[in-house]
Amino acid sequence: MLETAPGPRTTVQNPIRWTEDGLWKNDYNNLEQIGEAELARRREEFLKQKAVAKGLREKAA
Repeated sequence: MLETAPGPRTTVQNPIRWTEDGLWKNDYNNLEQIGEAELARRREEFLKQKAVAKGLREKAA
């Protein structure tokens, strides 16, 4: 998209659209379908990122 923009401050609309029926909402981040192992992995990754952000904030202060 950046290569085809006619100039700076150009807004481009993504042509991809969600389905009209909204069934995708049943799958998107549905905790019942993720499973315990994947949920634990995501939680661990979140805590790591949170620690990194805290370190960066403390370093900047």
